[in-house]
Amino acid sequence: MLAAVVVILSAAGNLPAQEQSKPETVASAAAAPVPTPAPAPIKANFNFKNAQPSSILEGLEQLYGVPFVPEVQLTERITISSGQPITLAEAIQLLDSTLRRQGATVRMEGGAVRIMPLSLATTRVEMITLKYADPANVATIIEKLFQSRDMLSESDRKSMNTLSQMLSGADKERLATLSSKIQITAVPYPRLKAVVLRAPDAIIGTIREFIINELDKPEQTAAATEQATPPAPPQPQKTRIYKLNYVPASHVV
Repeated sequence: MLAAVVVILSAAGNLPAQEQSKPETVASAAAAPVPTPAPAPIKANFNFKNAQPSSILEGLEQLYGVPFVPEVQLTERITISSGQPITLAEAIQLLDSTLRRQGATVRMEGGAVRIMPLSLATTRVEMITLKYADPANVATIIEKLFQSRDMLSESDRKSMNTLSQMLSGADKERLATLSSKIQITAVPYPRLKAVVLRAPDAIIGTIREFIINELDKPEQTAAATEQATPPAPPQPQKTRIYKLNYVPASHVV
């Protein structure tokens, strides 16, 4: 055992005295795995001249390996050039500045590049004061309508149909928001009997109108229903006179 220790120390004879006294520490540090460096971001060089927007999105999708999802109709041809190899983030910024002329904006969300109407990308926060409805109930309904549309109850579906008609009455762009992943949140504020609504600027007015006209209604209690219903009129009584031939009348009464 002693010979083995001497061999290890002699092999480390060129080390300082402090390091020679801790051979196990030196061995464990040397065995530590080297971290793998993160892969470099993909860079691509592109040059589109007077091209259809759909062709440009398909080309960028092939270059960067990320889906480009258009949620707005783009009709004008586009000329866009990177000038040099650029990253995906730089390409999104360049495409965004180009498409803003057509009223669209570009965002990276959930592993995909979304091309959406510029009016829907601008959100606004508004506090809606309620008269009758419970703020928690109203907030829950709004959240379910815009985030869990596949699991709506029958009453919620009626509300969704009403809201769809209101949005379609405004314009097609607002109706399209029902099928897209828009960040709409409603937070109850019971102390002020209100709901704090965050929604795109293009549809927040319609949602406010829906809350006030469809959800903020007084609840009719059973007592109120009984008071509102007039009592039924008394049924008329019929009187008949019978002539007795054999039994005295006092025995019948």
